[in-house]
Amino acid sequence: MPKNTPTSSSSLTTKHVKNPRVFFDIAIGDENVGRIVMKLYKHIVPKTAENFRCLCTGEKGIGKETKKPLHFKGTIFHRVVPGFIIQGGDFSEFNGTGGESIYGGYMEDENFILKHSRPGLLSAANAGKDTVGSQFFITLSSDLDYLDGKHVVFGRVIDGMDVVKKIENVKISEDNNRPLQEVVIKNCGELKLKKREPKKKEAPKEQSGVKSSPKYQPREFRYEPSDTYERRGFSDNRYSSYRSSRNYREDRYVKGRGSRKYND
Repeated sequence: MPKNTPTSSSSLTTKHVKNPRVFFDIAIGDENVGRIVMKLYKHIVPKTAENFRCLCTGEKGIGKETKKPLHFKGTIFHRVVPGFIIQGGDFSEFNGTGGESIYGGYMEDENFILKHSRPGLLSAANAGKDTVGSQFFITLSSDLDYLDGKHVVFGRVIDGMDVVKKIENVKISEDNNRPLQEVVIKNCGELKLKKREPKKKEAPKEQSGVKSSPKYQPREFRYEPSDTYERRGFSDNRYSSYRSSRNYREDRYVKGRGSRKYND
């Protein structure tokens, strides 16, 4: 397969870069065994992550070299080595000899910043330096440092390691580690984050038969005196003044004790 390496990665920073999440729905034989969800490290290896994302969605159409759909859907995990890796991604030959990148042919090893330090890591399979195509593997061990500097780590499994374990435990051929039951990617794609819609504020409901009164605004109301007494500063208490003086005058009031009380 001819080599076609894209230009080197631009100097991206982690700021404003969203790491995509993709998925595989897996079947072993006739049994659907679950979903594997993976996070791609676009902030570190943008071209390698984009290559894998597009192969999950199938959005790039037909491959330039293979003339086959650039899509993982319907492909198989053709190699299983317990305690080491599970490998897939050959959409053209289904045996580990085919496939290609979305850029046409092979692409370069982007960088080796990430290490093979844990189970569940996604890494690019290759046939030597700068021969990254569509094939990938998922690690099953944390003791794989001898792969560092040779294979590009570009993501990890964030959900579905139980499904990975089921693939690891399938019966395999002793000759080439190929599963005796087909392990198929029945469906695959990208997971999109749902945006929360803002809650609509409902207007307060008025009680039936009761009208809401307007809010009091002091500046809108002015008190206008109704007669001469009020205009001069007197309160309208002429009757109460008369009654009070009468209480004193008729000896009906004792200061500090209130009105006199009489026994019957």
